Amino acid sequence: MRATWTAVALTAALSLTTVTGATATIASAADPAPAVHILPAIDNAPPPAVEPELPAPADPAKSLDALGALGNVLALVKEILATATPSAGVPDPGELQKQVDELNAAVQDLLSKLPAGATAPQRSIPGSGTVPAAAKPGDALARVQRDVEALVTAATAAKRDPEAVMKAVPTLSTDTVAATSVAVTALTPAH
Repeated sequence: MRATWTAVALTAALSLTTVTGATATIASAADPAPAVHILPAIDNAPPPAVEPELPAPADPAKSLDALGALGNVLALVKEILATATPSAGVPDPGELQKQVDELNAAVQDLLSKLPAGATAPQRSIPGSGTVPAAAKPGDALARVQRDVEALVTAATAAKRDPEAVMKAVPTLSTDTVAATSVAVTALTPAH
């Protein structure tokens, strides 16, 4: 008995599928309208926005190498911040000093890869006003190094003050953005 009901259910399902598929095919064949509706062109439409082309770097391989060095500097600033902030627990002064030494070496590496005599204008960054960008990458990176030293000093003080550590973060952030902007601008040839 059970096998009979299963056979009836399968037959009904297959019949229904066949009827539904055939009906859909007949309905689509009877519909002469195209599947895609084409809109008429508008004569007064503005042209699509085009991104301004950036000038090509003088030496793309050297520019990519310099960008990699900039990435190393930024990664080390991030590591130092993570080690020094109150959420990281009590920072290890030895580890922080090791990271500062690595940062100083990374800054020198970056400076050696940037074009000699590169300068950049002061920039305005949305949300933070005008960033006090230095004219030369070396000056901007020196600011970042001073900010890191201030952060490390606050984080490793004998009487640790988490508020003093957190007060050093916005300046470090702003100067790091400025240094990044100056370094990237130094890689772009003047028009």
